[in-house]
Amino acid sequence: MGVLSFGGTDRWLPPVKGQHAMTTLLNHLYDYETGPQTSDFAEAAERLMMRQRRRALVILLTNLRSEDIANILPPLQLMKQRHLPLIASLRESTTEGALKYPVTTFEDALSHSATQRYVEERTQTFEQIRSHGILTLDDTAANLPTALTNRYLEIKDAGLL
Repeated sequence: MGVLSFGGTDRWLPPVKGQHAMTTLLNHLYDYETGPQTSDFAEAAERLMMRQRRRALVILLTNLRSEDIANILPPLQLMKQRHLPLIASLRESTTEGALKYPVTTFEDALSHSATQRYVEERTQTFEQIRSHGILTLDDTAANLPTALTNRYLEIKDAGLL
């Protein structure tokens, strides 16, 4: 397990194995903070390809939006030449909740419609990424650790690594 962070705090932790891997990882990331900087996916993919020569599962943790597709697909295809990339996207739990509220006013209808459009665009974005052979995972922050673990086990069982 290793880490390449970018788009704010740029760090590299080469893959580590063994009992102390999680402790090493947590010590490496404990003070990590997000920032307003734009993430350069192409530059991060190039750095990863130079540093990680051995085939690996590469998990790109992000909040994927439809406008990101043009910037993220080429780097993913570059990584796919050697690695197995997986987009793990953080879905806003408030989005799901917003669609459950009753529509009683014009403002409610506008909000509901905009939220529904956002969900549909997000679904199309993930379909487009999957059509290029890239693995995806879309879940809330609360569910992401379990979902990532399950996806990793599915990947190992399928012999993809």
